[in-house]
Formats: sequence, C-alpha cells, structure tokens
Amino acid sequence: MRRGRDAHGRAGRQAAWLRITAAASSATLLGTLGLAGTSMAATGVAAGAAKPAAATANTSCHLGNGVKHVVTLVFDNVHYFRDNPNVPSDLEQIPNLLNFFTGNGTFLSNNHTPLIAHTGDNILTTLTGLYGDRHGMPISNSYQAYNADGTTDPAGSFAYWTDPVFDTKSPPSAGHDTNPSMVYSPVPPATAAHPVAPDTVTPAPWAPYTRAGCDVGEVATANQELENTAVDIPKVFGAGSPEDQQLNADTDRFKDAEVADYVGVGVHCAQGNAFCADAKGVKFGQTDPSATAVSDLLPDEPGGYNGFQALFGHRYVGPQLGAGTPDVTRNGFQVTNAAGNLVDENGNQINGAFLTNHPGFPGFGPINASQSLAYMADMLESGVPVVNGYIADIHGNENIPGVSACNGAPAALGPGTPCYIAQAQYYNAAFGTFFKRLAADGITPANTLFELSSDEGDHPVHLPGRHVR
Repeated sequence: MRRGRDAHGRAGRQAAWLRITAAASSATLLGTLGLAGTSMAATGVAAGAAKPAAATANTSCHLGNGVKHVVTLVFDNVHYFRDNPNVPSDLEQIPNLLNFFTGNGTFLSNNHTPLIAHTGDNILTTLTGLYGDRHGMPISNSYQAYNADGTTDPAGSFAYWTDPVFDTKSPPSAGHDTNPSMVYSPVPPATAAHPVAPDTVTPAPWAPYTRAGCDVGEVATANQELENTAVDIPKVFGAGSPEDQQLNADTDRFKDAEVADYVGVGVHCAQGNAFCADAKGVKFGQTDPSATAVSDLLPDEPGGYNGFQALFGHRYVGPQLGAGTPDVTRNGFQVTNAAGNLVDENGNQINGAFLTNHPGFPGFGPINASQSLAYMADMLESGVPVVNGYIADIHGNENIPGVSACNGAPAALGPGTPCYIAQAQYYNAAFGTFFKRLAADGITPANTLFELSSDEGDHPVHLPGRHVR
C-alpha cells in the first residue's frame, strides 16, 4: 500500500498523496551493511557553500568500531523477489542499489514485515526495534481512538514523536484521548502482570546518537520530523509563534506552503552543535534574521534529555545545507541552482507539493529517490553524520518530472509496465549518483553503516502465488 500520509491533518487530499492498496506481505528488512575499517570522515569541499560547516566532518560524533556515519534508507515497498517470474524484481531493476549491498555487506531476504503491515507501524518498528504494541502504533496508518463515553474518534498515526493522539475528527469529541500518540509499553501489553499506564512517550531513536555528539537528519521518516500542520506546528514551534501565525494566515485549506516550509525534513542536534546553534532565518512577519532552532523536548526520555535543539522544515534546514547561495557544488555534484535553491540528484529544484516555484518539502507520498537521496547527501556533506530517509516506491506513478513514460499512466503500476520500468531506471541512476557522491566525500562502506529496509511489502494482486489481504 502506498503511504497514506496527509500532512495537512485532513483526509482526501489529491490522489498524489495517497497510497494505492496492493496486496500481501513480503520481506521487510532487506539489507544491513556496516564494515568497520578506516576512520576516514567526510572530506568533500564545498565550492561556494553557504555555511563554513558544509561538507565537513562532525568531530563531536563518537560511534565506535570505526563507524563515522549511519545511512538508513526506508522504501515503501521494494521487492527482492519477483512479483512476476517473467519480469525482473524491483531490486534487480535497481542494480546500483542491489549491487552496493550484495557487494559490500549482508543482504537478508527472509525477514518479514511486522503486523499490521502498514507504513506507520513498519517504519516505527525499524526505527525503534519495538513491535507496534510497544511503540504505540500497532494499528496504522489510521485507527479509532476511544473517548471517555465509549464512542470513538478517527485518529492518524503520523504525528510528531511527542504529540498526543492525533484525533482527526473536526472538532474532536468531548473526552477524546489526549494520551501520547507514541505511547510506550516497557513490556508486551498482553504479557504484562499489571496494565501499563498509557501516559509515557516511547524513547526517541535519535537520542542515543545526539547524546554521543552526533546530529541526526530526517527526510520523510515517520514521526521524527513534523508530519502535519494541524497539530505539529503549534506543538513544536508554539502557539502564536511566527510559524503558527503563518499557518493561521494561510487561506489555503490544504496549507501547502506550510507543509513545504516546515514539514517532512528535520535535524536533531547534539548539545551545542553549530548546525542548530548557528541557524538563523527571517521568519514569517519579521524582517530581521533570528534563531530558527527550537528546543528538542523529550520529557519522558529515560535518563533525561535537556539542552538539545532541533531544526524543522526545508525553510530552516535548507540554509544549513547551502540554500540561499547560488550554484553550490561539492566535488562536482550540484547542491543548489542559479537561484540558490536546493536541487535533487538530477538538478531539478526541490519544490513543495502542489506549488509552483516554491522551494520546499515535496510531500511524503511522491518523494522520489532523487529527492530523498539529495537531501541525505546534502546533510552528510554539511556535517550531519546520521541520516534517515524514506523513498516512495516504483509501484505507484510518482509523476516524476521528465519521466515521459508515466504521462497518463495509472496511479498503481504492475511489474513490467512502461512507467514502472522508467521509474526503476530513474531510481537506479539516482542511487548511482548518490553512492558516487558519497564516495567522493569519503563516505564509504569502510567507515559507514548502511541500512536498507522496506515497509509493508505489498504485492500486486492477480499474480501467481499472491493473494489480497
């Protein structure tokens, strides 16, 4: 199923946001690659970078065993085995990705998706190492939350880590559940000797890294960056903040500008690290630059978590990656265009979804490999040593600019169809560029832990040996 994430806190956005239901489960954890070796750090040089920190190593980060970087890639449905015996599998059609893992590390093809097999639960299980009954999202991407009177309200899985239950009824019913959305259980609830109180937030996956001095970058991952405008902006930036004022002033009911500016991209910083501490920008309704980082609050984190900051949104993260300076390149790879805006691995400006010439996050549903990988490479080159990125699958028409075979193609794609093949070729080229770019920066399997996983593992219907679940 394609990732049913609505960054506006509303159902029924345009079809490009939606995930198309396909079929049953397959392998979820696909690959892990981490070869301890040299202690090289990223050493790429920025030719005209906007920030001194660009393309430099984060010297405060201490991971051990020769590992200097961690790169985690999460696909929405990517298959190691063939859906159709006469058509190469997804990974066979993306050999730059497949060969990188099989040639350098360990590839596991017999793991299976956590249940329920859906984006929210599966990605969060990968990030936390916990099944859904313990990290708070056993049923996703939407569910019914009980109210005090025994009735239920609809709720969504995609909300920032510390949010309360994301009640999507407008307005929520009286007595609706305000416990944490990412509610934590220290033991499987079914085996608990006594009921676990549903009032504690699941430990955050980025905290061990930031405590070790490592900044952590997020690109469209689940709940580690802002997920929606309705709840996340006032919660994270504060009610009445310039960001909240922008949200309330926007007459577009889909809030596309705010999604582009503040949702989908983030960096959690180690204490005092310059990536957050030095970040400044002109905020909505203001004329002078001011600090753009916010306190990274995790009130339930075991052992405490104080004095940390985070940056959220393309508008605030982008300048730390080079945005604002025209024609930035690093080791011959383009970072910004002549207008000073971030570009994908093919040199296309990264724009907000449903917007024209508005630089920003391109949306959870259609974010393609060239876009996610460019964000991740930009972060690594800017001194962020740990990055997590989500990539839309090739089984849905992602409407990628320049991929003419997909013009007029249906939303859901079977194996071997022209749009499916064209998108696989596009992704293969993007991964080829990505790995070459990292190698030029000194980020290689010798000093980097690379991880690849796939959520859901859906398969097309009406193929041999497959069934609809």
